[in-house]
Amino acid sequence: MENVYAIFAVDPGGSTGLAWGCFHKDDQTVQEAFKNKFAYGQFTIEDTDRNQVVEISRRWRQLYKTWVNGLHIPPHDCYMVIEDFVLGPKTPSGKAPLRPINIGQGVYYYRLGSSHEHERWNCGDIPPVLVYWQTPGQASAFARDQRLKDWGVWIKGKDHERSAWRHVALRIALIQERQRHQQPPRARTRVRRRSQLKTA
Repeated sequence: MENVYAIFAVDPGGSTGLAWGCFHKDDQTVQEAFKNKFAYGQFTIEDTDRNQVVEISRRWRQLYKTWVNGLHIPPHDCYMVIEDFVLGPKTPSGKAPLRPINIGQGVYYYRLGSSHEHERWNCGDIPPVLVYWQTPGQASAFARDQRLKDWGVWIKGKDHERSAWRHVALRIALIQERQRHQQPPRARTRVRRRSQLKTA
């Protein structure tokens, strides 16, 4: 399916939210993309950091196989997005604030190690290990609560799954923006200002 891309988003922490889905490249706005989404879902993981890393990686691997082998989505159109938690002056002390970092980085290095083992045993070529990092502020500013409701991905009582959907929405918008820049310019009779990212 050359006209489809897939996104798997992770909001890591003590309770980690996951959200995923497949979307059409022809959709011009985030709202259209969510309206036409398929093979989507969400999940919350609560466990130790180590077990979360393993479980997130397992779920990604299963979905990736389904996307590439079952739906025939090109590997470069399968995106893993992880929230990039940044420590600041107001970050509380202790181990709890470090959990998002430990889990997010753990997933990346788990995948990296798996790819090295794959090559070590001569199991064939695999695509580069890519993770798209997005900050909480970027996702929250773009995909506010009302927008999640308008897009049909407001999950009541599931804060972390909602956060994961925010990251999915932001990645959709960035993909759509990139596609617009790659397309030849359309003829216009007058110049108009457009917002950078189309939400609806």
